[in-house]
Amino acid sequence: MALLLPTACGSLGEPYLGSFPTSSTPQEQDSALATGIEDGQDSTSESAVAALPPRPSDYVPSIVVITDAGIAVVDRSLGTGIDRFDPARLLALQPEPDATEPVEGITTTSTSTTTTTTAPQENDDVADEPAVLRQESDFTHAKDDLFGGLVAQKIDGDVLWFPGTGGELRRVGVDGAELMEIGYSLGTPEALTQRAGQIFRTRLVDNESLVFAALEPGEELLDISSAGGVVAVAVSDPQCGSVSFYSGEGMKLAIDPFDTLGCEQPGRPAVGGVAMSPDGEAVAYTVISYREDGVELATELKAVELTSGAEILSVPIGNSGDVIESIAFDGITAVLLRRSSATSEVVVVDAVSSEVLDVSAIGTPRAVSFARLPLSPNFGG
Repeated sequence: MALLLPTACGSLGEPYLGSFPTSSTPQEQDSALATGIEDGQDSTSESAVAALPPRPSDYVPSIVVITDAGIAVVDRSLGTGIDRFDPARLLALQPEPDATEPVEGITTTSTSTTTTTTAPQENDDVADEPAVLRQESDFTHAKDDLFGGLVAQKIDGDVLWFPGTGGELRRVGVDGAELMEIGYSLGTPEALTQRAGQIFRTRLVDNESLVFAALEPGEELLDISSAGGVVAVAVSDPQCGSVSFYSGEGMKLAIDPFDTLGCEQPGRPAVGGVAMSPDGEAVAYTVISYREDGVELATELKAVELTSGAEILSVPIGNSGDVIESIAFDGITAVLLRRSSATSEVVVVDAVSSEVLDVSAIGTPRAVSFARLPLSPNFGG
């Protein structure tokens, strides 16, 4: 993997989570800051992460579930057992503008996207009386924007930003790119996306995109931390394949939690899903075992610290016929979507317990993630 721009985000050893903005409005930045380079700063140096107040001490990251009925959230509290999870509730999102209406964020090139730079405005009417217009039912991914809002990708590929302020939604990102994560740099959130071997950083407030890194031939991006500090990359080979981790400076990390897994069945991966913690200091992943005939036998969820190799989780989470289709990790707890021929289940795993959430009231789940900051009440639900 080749790093093409200096990172303006936290790198390994500089945790991002634990510091969050309290303002509900991302800040516009001078266009020169889009590169992460300030006046007088050498282009090879790393920009400093803005000093931010701590995340609310009583907030436990909520679980976001994308279903065929829309985007839902499951709030949770500290403690153990299923009682710490609130019932899943669908969020009330704005509808997309009609196809005949002008929409911000449509002027694009093969490597960049530009729009006007008018920031979303506060809407007092929405704050007092949430506008429940309709819920989308065709999303595949959803991430919180670190300011109480959401960024979600549709089946057709469009990436939409729903600001927590109640401002109008925007299309963001580079055309045809896959949404991987939402990061934070220089006072504003950024969409981290990938397309054709390139990893992009796109500022949500003005939709300005730049190439952050590029994959080498044969590499596949599995996940990226929201701090932009660590990237997990799969490398294909005819026998088994491997997974490597790179710092925000493009350097390959010495610790490889997968180097002892081996390959039970040639051509069949030992590692399934991979999810970075937001600060990039830990990784959760699934390990697949096989029968002698090559049929999947069981799946285990593991999580380790990348700096020390210390184990965080090691829990059986799937039997023969179970497929883990989505996984998210907040550094302590993992949430995953487990699908079989009969059911689709949302499973929450930590070092103490493994709980299956009842989300039947909100449709069939498609993917899961965490809301690292409380979502705005403008979404109702």
